[in-house]
Order: sequence, then structure tokens, then C-alpha cells
Amino acid sequence: MILSGLSFIPDTRVLSSAFPLFRDQLVDAIEWAFDMPELMGEPDPTLVAVVNDYSEARALYAHSVRYAVCSAGIAEHHDQWRALLSSELAVRNYEHLTEHFGLMRGGDFHHGAPMPLPLTDELLEVTQENLKLLKSVFNGPVGIENLALAFNLDEVKRQGEFLFNLVQPIDGFILLDLHNIYCQAINFKCSAEEIVRTYPLERVREIHISGGSFADVEVDRSTTTLRCDTHDGPVPEEVFDLLDSVISRTPSLHLVVLEQLPHALQSEEQCQQFQCDFLRMRRIVNGEA
Repeated sequence: MILSGLSFIPDTRVLSSAFPLFRDQLVDAIEWAFDMPELMGEPDPTLVAVVNDYSEARALYAHSVRYAVCSAGIAEHHDQWRALLSSELAVRNYEHLTEHFGLMRGGDFHHGAPMPLPLTDELLEVTQENLKLLKSVFNGPVGIENLALAFNLDEVKRQGEFLFNLVQPIDGFILLDLHNIYCQAINFKCSAEEIVRTYPLERVREIHISGGSFADVEVDRSTTTLRCDTHDGPVPEEVFDLLDSVISRTPSLHLVVLEQLPHALQSEEQCQQFQCDFLRMRRIVNGEA
């Protein structure tokens, strides 16, 4: 059985926007960003109670935001993060744990989404070692998520194989974010299906879908428009189509998760669209589309 889940951060707006889905027992699982309370403060008790209920039902999944798995020279940070993980595992059950691929620490030159890194042997070695240290604390399956950004089309096409090599030493898995694939396809003017075929789909245990936005950026004194994985819009039709086509090719798939950031759930229209996106995702997952 493939589960349909929602992504949670320490903010009640996703929970309140999805209330009809929870009321009707349609949310099979929750993916909880367990290390974000360190940034945002302690979550609302109602949200904590829901997270704990899913933990007791063995339907809770961990998603790391702050471990910085691709970074070297931050041993103290990694030690502190693993201590946080140990404390979390003492109070909640997680069925698996996922981490972001990409640069998450580097001063103030960026905020938020991970940034790309050259796909070098040195990066492979550093990230593999950090994954092994993570795995020494978490006994369940550990996976890594593909990145929306890349330096060039060649690295877009190499990312799947690189992630496969990253998780090999820990017998890990890949979290395939289909909106990230969609962003790459638009930004590098190629086929999303072509990118998907470069991934070891037999290693995919989880899928993310989400919406996003477009941004105008200056490159070499000219303006270009980029698709961004901002989790603040409706899921594009192409992403639903991609989900429908990929599911049959992912024999180890366990969970599909809809991501949406709370600031994009302000109006009644936004909340209804969010619910409709989840219901459509669930129908595809259940083979009812």
C-alpha cells in the first residue's frame, strides 16, 4: 500500500487548512520537519498532539531541514544535530528519515532552499560520511531528496546517479521530488521524462509533489525567468501527470507527500485548492485517477 501524506512544519495553518481531510481520515501519514522548532519555536500543542497521534499509529516520517549533509568542517553542528535526533527518537516513532541534498550552510549568501554544489568525488565522500554518521543514530531507512537547482544541464542529468552513489553505503533510498524535476525541465528547456529516466527508480521510497512560482533574475545583464520550488502555489498539471506516470515504475514506493508552505494558505480559495490538490494526489496514488 502506498500512503498519501502531508508535510508539516511547526505552524498550525497547514493543519487547519487540511481539517476536512483529517476529519474524513484521508491523510494516511505526516512528514514532520522535526528539527524546525529549533528555528521557529515550540509548535502549538494541537499540532504536537496530531504529530504524536501519527507517531503512535506508525505513520510518522521525519524530514530533516538543518543537518547540512553535504557540508564539511562543521563537526560541532553535526554532533549537536545528531543529539537532537536522539532526543526526538526517544519520544516519537519514525518510519524513515529523509534529508535534503545541496548546500545548506555558508554564511548569509542564501536563505531557505538548498543551493547546488559541483558533483565531485570530494562531495561524494563528505556526504557519504555524514550519512553514515546520521545512520549510526537512526536505525530505520534513510533517504536523500533531489535538488531543483543545478549549474548546468549535464549536472541535472548526473544528479540521479550521484544520489544513488551517495546512499549506496547505507543501503539508503531516494526521495524523488517531482516539482524539483519540473523546475529543472523548465529552466534547462528539456523533458521532465528525460530527467526522470536518469534516476534509479527502484531506489525511490518516497515522492514529493508541490507547487511553486516564477522569478525574474538577471544573468549576464539580461533578464531570464526561472521556475522556483517555493511550495507556495497549486500543483501544476504537468507534475500530476508525472506522478501518474512514475508510480508504476517505482516498485519500492511507500509514501507520496504534498508540500505547501503556510504563508500560501491565507485565503479560502488557497485552502480549497490545497485540499483539491491533496485529493487528486490521493486518487492517483490509489489508482483511481
